[in-house]
Amino acid sequence: MLKSKGYFITGTDTNVGKTVVTACLLSLYRKHGIDTGIMKPIETGVDQECSSEANSDAKFLLSISGNKDSIGEVCPIRLKPAAAPLQASRIIGQDLDISLILKSFHNLQLKHDQMLVEGVGGLLVPLTADYLVSDLIKDMGLPLIIVSRV
Repeated sequence: MLKSKGYFITGTDTNVGKTVVTACLLSLYRKHGIDTGIMKPIETGVDQECSSEANSDAKFLLSISGNKDSIGEVCPIRLKPAAAPLQASRIIGQDLDISLILKSFHNLQLKHDQMLVEGVGGLLVPLTADYLVSDLIKDMGLPLIIVSRV
């Protein structure tokens, strides 16, 4: 049925429905008995445990996945400032560790038959001064689904 080991879901902007599309794909895969891992590599506007944030996409996706993965695996970088990732990391004085994201991704890949990765913002969102979401997609080697407004 599936040829790839998953998909990276990104958008043309923030709040275009990436989480809804990811949740629908996750539900479809579960309905067909496909063990699917989920990942939201970076989330801003949340605390480290996503405990007090009702609007955490990572926590929502993890809850509907039925997986036993930890929030730290599913969302390895969680930043309190509600800002773009690079700006949020500068506010708290901490560089984003891309290797941590890729390590979590590869570990989740080993545990699941399929992966759905929901990006942050759009393709050209900078994660560091010289690394964009599009670079992360390339490094993960997943085909891309782009969500946009009609």
